[in-house]
Amino acid sequence: MNTPEPNREVKLSARQVFQTPAVKSFIIANSALYIGLMLQAATLGKHIYDITGRELDIGWLGLAEFLPIALLVFVTGSVADRYNRRRVAVVAMLGELACSLALVAYSLTNPTSVLPIFIVAVFYGTSRAFVTPAMRSIGPMIAPENGLPQMVAMYSTFWTGAMIVGPAMSGFL
Repeated sequence: MNTPEPNREVKLSARQVFQTPAVKSFIIANSALYIGLMLQAATLGKHIYDITGRELDIGWLGLAEFLPIALLVFVTGSVADRYNRRRVAVVAMLGELACSLALVAYSLTNPTSVLPIFIVAVFYGTSRAFVTPAMRSIGPMIAPENGLPQMVAMYSTFWTGAMIVGPAMSGFL
């Protein structure tokens, strides 16, 4: 009689992990999110350059987006740990959506100043600061048993793909 060893872990393939409904939804949603974010970032950089003609302003934009993340690093992780991560992520993504809509509305006014864009970028960076720790901690919680390594690899693969596809889509658009 062939009995399995009691402590032997069953290896799952990436396909099996991806077929888990929660994992599939998470990976697809994150891919769409990151493609959109990268598309927006590339487009916004070009838009700022078109307004001012200065490369330095693209750097200031990056600082405006990053500074809230750096300043809130200890707060955001604590919030993700103390509250429902999914709710934190949803509220923060709604903040990102509001910032994106504000940028669209401002771009439709034929802008001549980048100051409003920088202000929106600070709010966007604040939202992003809360999204990141909440979203990154969800993946390990939804991975099926013995599927965490495949989940991490898939998340990384799709994230990297989004970092390439988003700016490429921006160039085509």
